[in-house]
Amino acid sequence: MRRGIIAVVVAVALASAAGCSDAKQKEDAVTEPAAGKSEPGESAAKLAEASAGEGPDSVLTADEDEVAKDGEKAEAAAGEIVELAASEDRSVVLSAKPSATDLFDSLTVAIDGRERTFSWKSSTLYDPELWQADVDGDDEKEVVLALTTGSGTGMHLSELHVLNRDFTEVQADDPADVLQKQNKTSRSVKDGKVVYTVTLGGQTYEHAFDESDSSAWFDNGAYFGGIIYYRIEGDTLYAEVPSQVSPGFFPGTANLKFGFGDGRLRVQDIAYTVSDNP
Repeated sequence: MRRGIIAVVVAVALASAAGCSDAKQKEDAVTEPAAGKSEPGESAAKLAEASAGEGPDSVLTADEDEVAKDGEKAEAAAGEIVELAASEDRSVVLSAKPSATDLFDSLTVAIDGRERTFSWKSSTLYDPELWQADVDGDDEKEVVLALTTGSGTGMHLSELHVLNRDFTEVQADDPADVLQKQNKTSRSVKDGKVVYTVTLGGQTYEHAFDESDSSAWFDNGAYFGGIIYYRIEGDTLYAEVPSQVSPGFFPGTANLKFGFGDGRLRVQDIAYTVSDNP
């Protein structure tokens, strides 16, 4: 009887050892792939590790990487508000949510502790300009904003917004539209010279260049509107708009003075100055 019990115990022990050996072999087969072969996703993981310069523990799979990127985007979208400009007394503050592009797609204006969000665009590369001035003569300072909406070679576009303190907007003439209507311009070529004439305010100005100075002269005369800058002097709004005869030549500048009339800011005077270094 005792021999039978011992035989059974020995058999169980041998079976257990065999089972452990089989499990170890399976484990080795899983954890130690054959030389020259890679587990699925191993190459991508190694590339990610090499790119990030981190240890294997920090490597993400492709799916995990996408989830991480989505999380980063969501975190950026929900990030802290960016202050773009403020008045000296901080009664007016312009801000926006962080943007992953070159443009903020909405701006928030705070005036005297109240705020409102507008669907205005503004470049993330150029700070907006902000002034407080009584531009309409009602004895209350309006908020004047100049936002950069585009820039590049021979181009810098500014968008003007003028707000009353109750957030209603004061309409204003577009300087480029006014100049295109009032400017009389022409272009001629003679004896190797390209000559542009600009007539504004009853006066005619002539700009002459060597034809070889540029390979991209404008055919239809001088152009206004590629570059617009605004400024405030006292309580008066001005716009500066250079004339342009090629992407890189600006022979003069139109200075537009605004005044308030008929419920809007209108261009009341235009002065043209010739550039010493076009």
